[in-house]
Amino acid sequence: SFFVPGEPKSKGSTRSFINPKTNTMVTQPANPKMKEWQRLIQLAASQATDHGPSDKPVEVVAEFVMPRPKYHYGTGRNAVRLKVSSPIVHATTPDVDKLVRCVLDGLTHVLFDDDKQVCFVSARKRYVRQDEKPGVHIEVSPTNEVRAI
Repeated sequence: SFFVPGEPKSKGSTRSFINPKTNTMVTQPANPKMKEWQRLIQLAASQATDHGPSDKPVEVVAEFVMPRPKYHYGTGRNAVRLKVSSPIVHATTPDVDKLVRCVLDGLTHVLFDDDKQVCFVSARKRYVRQDEKPGVHIEVSPTNEVRAI
């Protein structure tokens, strides 16, 4: 288990196009900030383990702590207080499945050999609470069985 501080980034979809000069297919990630976020995940994961990547099935649990936009807060002397109308849950972009894809890619070759070893994933996203930093709480554990849903 470990925490990665920072604003969670999503993997997003890739964009493909043909380079007119070389006439070759080029594929780029839709979110260029995703690479730095993946590096932070890799660093935190490598610091949290004392062994190399596993070749066994694993379970991954992720809780994304998303920053709140400024308009959730009051103004003036109430700038540190949430408005009553502010939502409790984070039901906007980025999509939770794309956040998970970025985490799994960041954990690959650090905690497990390949993300195909992930047999169970549980993920949620929520807004930060008072005196809390944005980031992601990650728990990776071995599994010997696939959970029934």
